Amino acid sequence: MANQTVILSAPSGYTGTMVMRALPEYTDTVTQDVEPTNGTNDGTLWSGVFVSLPLARYRFVLLEDGVEVAADFCDITADPGTFPCEGLTPVVAASLGTTAKSEVNAEMVDVLTVDTYAELAAVPAATSSLKDKLTYLFMWLRNKATQDSGERIMYADDGTTPVATSTTTDDGTTYTKGEDA
Repeated sequence: MANQTVILSAPSGYTGTMVMRALPEYTDTVTQDVEPTNGTNDGTLWSGVFVSLPLARYRFVLLEDGVEVAADFCDITADPGTFPCEGLTPVVAASLGTTAKSEVNAEMVDVLTVDTYAELAAVPAATSSLKDKLTYLFMWLRNKATQDSGERIMYADDGTTPVATSTTTDDGTTYTKGEDA
């Protein structure tokens, strides 16, 4: 069996139990875990010796006390060989990279400016989605509504189909609008 040495660079300062893990790209299946060695005095270079990894692209992660602290992709192209994985990035749950931020922004702009949603056919439940709640408010602001001394009705866009009705009362002191049904 031949050995493949993977070298990762990571932020300094790790003091816990370190593990280097190999996972085939796009999976969470652990291929191997090894104890890495610190190749520099400042703790920024770590190397792990893996035994006969199949030739493929892997995501290598550095774990401190079982928590992923850095990760990078690297191609294992030979057996044996040494593979420096440059550009290892710290794993920070609250931080996105520039590309990820751009993709999230593009999706948000798309949802807000391109995607369309049909009108509701009935009053949304109290636990409905935010989209349905906003659609309902918009329908009340935009669509035809009628009210008499005992009932308020909101209609669909066609102006004839009732979507919501509620009772109304006024005893001269207090006006009451009942829950929409």
